[in-house]
Amino acid sequence: MNLPNILTSIRIALVPIAYYAGFAHQKELFIVIFSLGGITDILDGFLARKLKQKSEFGSTLDTVADVLFHPTALMSYFFVPQVISKNSTILLIVLALYGLQIVVTSVQGKLALPHFLTAKIAAFALYVLVIGTLTIGYSPLLFYGAMVLFATDA
Repeated sequence: MNLPNILTSIRIALVPIAYYAGFAHQKELFIVIFSLGGITDILDGFLARKLKQKSEFGSTLDTVADVLFHPTALMSYFFVPQVISKNSTILLIVLALYGLQIVVTSVQGKLALPHFLTAKIAAFALYVLVIGTLTIGYSPLLFYGAMVLFATDA
């Protein structure tokens, strides 16, 4: 297994730890795990291109990692419930669009979602939103910006 696929596999392995941290109200652990997941998400594709190790398997593995890891952002609810509840309608719309993208791609017989630059920007915005909210505090501009990026990528 090459380095980009190892990084993607690490992101998958972080999923249960992120859920544990959320349910156990371990904010610091969640921030570390979510940050590591974000770093692996950014690095895996970059390294695959740079090292010329792009593959169908790696692309599919990255999609699986994204589908499993991105929803762990909802664990931030346990640390800032007022932010989530105040914006629940927008979050539900964005989650529905994200889910619809996965369903449509699956119905088309594709296992891997397209990895466009907009998808990477949207994921980066999600990581900045969650980590920023948990460390610095809630920013409506950051929240709505991240939601627009995530929704328009779906």
